[in-house]
Amino acid sequence: MSTEDDGGAGGLPFPEDVQATFCATLVDEWVRGGVVHAVVCPGSRSTPLALALVRNSNVTVHVRLDERSAGFFALGLAAASTLPVVVCVTSGTAAAEIHAAVIEAHHQGVSLVVCTADRPAELRLVGAPQTVDQVGIYTSSTRFAVDLPVPDWPLRHTWRSLAARSLNESLCSPYGAGPVHLNLQFREPLIGRVLELPGGRPAGRTWHSTAGTRSTLDAGWPCGVLPGGGDQIAGPLASLVRGGLVQARGIIVAGQLLPQDREQSKRIVSLARALEWPLLADPLSMCRVNQPGVIAGADSIVGDGYAREALLPDIVLRFGRPWASKGMNAWLAALARDGVEQVVVDPYWGWVDPDRTASVMVNRSVDVVCNYLAGETGRHAAGGDWLGVWQAAEDAVQARIDRWCAEHDEITGPGVARMLVSYAGNGGILVVSSSLPVRDVERYGAKVSDPPVAIANRGANGIDGVVSTAMGSAAGSAMAVPPCHVVALVGDLAFLHDLTALVRPADAGRSGRLTVVVLDNGGGGIFSLLPQATLLDRNTMARLFTTRQEPGIEEVARGMGVPAVTVGTMDALAAALAEVDAGGEYTSGAGKEEKGRPASTRGVGDSDAGTSEVRDSRVSGVRIIHAKAPGVTTSAEIYASIQKELGDAACHGIDAYLRDRPLNSWNG
Repeated sequence: MSTEDDGGAGGLPFPEDVQATFCATLVDEWVRGGVVHAVVCPGSRSTPLALALVRNSNVTVHVRLDERSAGFFALGLAAASTLPVVVCVTSGTAAAEIHAAVIEAHHQGVSLVVCTADRPAELRLVGAPQTVDQVGIYTSSTRFAVDLPVPDWPLRHTWRSLAARSLNESLCSPYGAGPVHLNLQFREPLIGRVLELPGGRPAGRTWHSTAGTRSTLDAGWPCGVLPGGGDQIAGPLASLVRGGLVQARGIIVAGQLLPQDREQSKRIVSLARALEWPLLADPLSMCRVNQPGVIAGADSIVGDGYAREALLPDIVLRFGRPWASKGMNAWLAALARDGVEQVVVDPYWGWVDPDRTASVMVNRSVDVVCNYLAGETGRHAAGGDWLGVWQAAEDAVQARIDRWCAEHDEITGPGVARMLVSYAGNGGILVVSSSLPVRDVERYGAKVSDPPVAIANRGANGIDGVVSTAMGSAAGSAMAVPPCHVVALVGDLAFLHDLTALVRPADAGRSGRLTVVVLDNGGGGIFSLLPQATLLDRNTMARLFTTRQEPGIEEVARGMGVPAVTVGTMDALAAALAEVDAGGEYTSGAGKEEKGRPASTRGVGDSDAGTSEVRDSRVSGVRIIHAKAPGVTTSAEIYASIQKELGDAACHGIDAYLRDRPLNSWNG
């Protein structure tokens, strides 16, 4: 289209048409780069971009009312779909509301393209309404950030480059995936016509593409970071390779990986099998498969002094983020102090080593490290008694957890975590809140043949936005064939902290299956396990830390139009999950009040409000199960009891295995 036909001053298009065309070009280029989802919050100043997103038929637009919730929704959406997500918000405090999610995406390595609308330069610093300083608002939490002036028609040849770069920066910066920030100045009028877009690359290609990142440009052995630098095989790992890994009693510790790293988790499992080293697998690593040598009870095993002494390794190879377990991290730190070499595979140069235990930082990809080591091991591996004694401890711990769960029908963190890990396996997604839930899953989650994809906001470790993250994960998984069922395990405070996650447009329709299990122990149970519980009086603890809240979980959820049920036993929880699988609304045995069963297990079908209101839910596809556990004090006693039992079980397993195998006879 010729510019003369567009009626602007000096033969140029009208400014509002330029803005509309600019935004349409951004969206078209993002689509070429793989964007299929966008999250939009209502607002006036962001109108040009919001219209461009909703008018592109290749983009699914999710409208959320609250920017804070929208940010975490986008985070879960990107994590579950493993695709970059565009976020569009208006100016002012809207930009500030999304900051927490940007921080989490930064630390977790999730690809978000965050677009904040802004006033033009002439309205800044003059008291114009809804104008705050948005330039650099996310400080160091972005991979790339730019403040863009009102779009200028003569510069339209730069628009596609900007869009492509922003997307590539979010996907594969030298420090891995993460959020980028485009602060977009728009001038009124905000609605215009879309003119002919600047031409793109042939065959629908994106304007810029990248060959890869530091972690994917690996051609050979990963270099170790030594004081003098250099691309040589470094330190203790080199000596092991040169020795064929003979007589090496090593362990592999796998921490949180992202959903897109699912194939890498399989490589880690294969490497452990090739080396015949025990694999201490955090469930967030997706390595906790039901195979010999995979150790799910590591937290309980290394928590006992005798077991720690019996299972001292020569070397530790670490992948992923650190575990939540203080016991595990303290053990690794103690090993380092005793001179045990620790090699950390850190592809994106994040120095993920808070206790400074690493003797070698390997800045190459998981694939390259695993392929190299597996290819060098040959038939020389530790194996034998070293792997056997770990497996004996693991078998004893897992048997004791199973027995403990069979003996306790009340709702407990260990029981719920174990049930949900198994329930979400075989193609499901498990979203886990920080605080106690992630530790419960870590300590008590079972090994399964096909572990669930695990999503947890462990970047900044906060409880904010967990339900929103789960909602976004459900929306992202809805595109899978078949669609994934998303299960979230959250605490009562995390659920109430994020209630606006349940607020959605009335015509939003179904966007994936989500079951949120709210483990309610009456407040911040994690604090009962911290020093505050013994150093402070009960009233101060209750007021400042456990902070039990007044609203009831089921009542609040139903008030938001979400099907909900309260269960007080593990049998009732299992029945409620069965109702979900059957597509019901908790109207059968899952929650009905039975003779001898407390009213707290009553289901929605038995409530005074009836079921019709719930079945017409405005948040279709979402269900809440309120799992009522004993209070904080009793729950703390339960945790102490089971941990003691599991420590004893690990020792008994080790003793039984080593009865005729003295430790000093181990030679691999």
